[in-house]
Amino acid sequence: MYVVRKRWADAANVVELTVDGGARAETVPESFVRMRLPPGDHVLRANWPEGEAQMTVRGAAGEIRVIELAGSAWAWGSTYAFEPGDAASRERVLRVRMVADID
Repeated sequence: MYVVRKRWADAANVVELTVDGGARAETVPESFVRMRLPPGDHVLRANWPEGEAQMTVRGAAGEIRVIELAGSAWAWGSTYAFEPGDAASRERVLRVRMVADID
């Protein structure tokens, strides 16, 4: 599974990503995290100073999933949400840097 951050309104915030309450990675704009997870349901959680977002993702053996961590940061606050990825999301992974590799 890949979690990618690359949106025009996503500023310099560091957003912590956790998987199943354990493995952690710090994400920044223009980055992605690669995760090798066993088949089944997994809970992704993003935490930043102003909030938290959560998503449950189901994956099958051998399946490659791309999830977007979409954010907006403005003077009055920041918001982030997980969104299912699409073909454009897969392309974004190729153009940004990996910040963590979770087994």
